[in-house]
Amino acid sequence: MSRFNGQVAIVTGGALGIGGATARKLASEGAKVFIADIDDSSAALNVQSIKKTGGIAVASHIDVSQSGDIARMVDEAVDMYGRLDILVQNAFGVIAGESRIHGSALTVEEDNWDYGIDVLLKALY
Repeated sequence: MSRFNGQVAIVTGGALGIGGATARKLASEGAKVFIADIDDSSAALNVQSIKKTGGIAVASHIDVSQSGDIARMVDEAVDMYGRLDILVQNAFGVIAGESRIHGSALTVEEDNWDYGIDVLLKALY
């Protein structure tokens, strides 16, 4: 029996990088994975990768800086799988591998700074 067999995991920022690897590892250990990301094409590729190895995964366009998306994320995962056991809050203010926050706090645009704060802090609320 796999370590996470039958458990349901949401991975925010689960399309690429650490989040993508986490989603694949959870699936390889038996979890049903819900990838929440704003990068739809990369999320779809990660779902395909998981399914090719026998795992179970879906992806949904979720922007964790938006409270409505966070509520929808949980609702979709529970509606699809009937429960939620694991939440990996991995999302960071990065779009397709590039951060919107460049440079120091003195040079970054205010709207990009606000977006980064929303992703890093609001998603936890």
